[in-house]
Amino acid sequence: MRLKHKKLALAFVIFMFLTPSALRQSHAALYAFTFEPNRSVLNYSFYVVASDDMFPTLQSRDIVIMRLCGPEEVKEGDIIAINPFLTEASLSRKSTRRLVSVLSESNDNSRVWLIVKGDSILCNEEQISAEQFRGKVTGKIPLVGSILYIKPTTMLLMYLFCWSLALFVVVQLLLRRRRDLRKPVPVAETEISQAE
Repeated sequence: MRLKHKKLALAFVIFMFLTPSALRQSHAALYAFTFEPNRSVLNYSFYVVASDDMFPTLQSRDIVIMRLCGPEEVKEGDIIAINPFLTEASLSRKSTRRLVSVLSESNDNSRVWLIVKGDSILCNEEQISAEQFRGKVTGKIPLVGSILYIKPTTMLLMYLFCWSLALFVVVQLLLRRRRDLRKPVPVAETEISQAE
């Protein structure tokens, strides 16, 4: 039983040591893919939904998986990512909307406009240019984006909590072992009678 407690304590301490490290590494990887405007992995990009414009389909703090493509590859009803502003400073900012329809300004399709709308009741239809189109949303990871919004002080508190919990478990196991060593070992009656 003691060996089982030692293995359990060792596994717990290793888990407590690796959990903050894994959180930090995943935070760094997601940050790299989320906030760089043209960064993608195998033509897929990731970003965190910042508002509830697409509620209930997408919620705030969901991570969205977006496939980089052109506006000609999407059809009505698809969820797309757009850049709401065409300034250089806002290239990393993305909004998620549902494509309502595609309009062309003239017969030669030189100028394409997209009509988009959020799923929320409060959203109105918007007309955007094809230059504002960023890609097609292909999936989501619900509410995991909250990890990206953890402040450094919160991360420090998480480290302190994990380490203090691990220290508490180790101390409790050591105290239990010490108490077990102090307990008198019962001697069988047969051994006492044989000694007399």
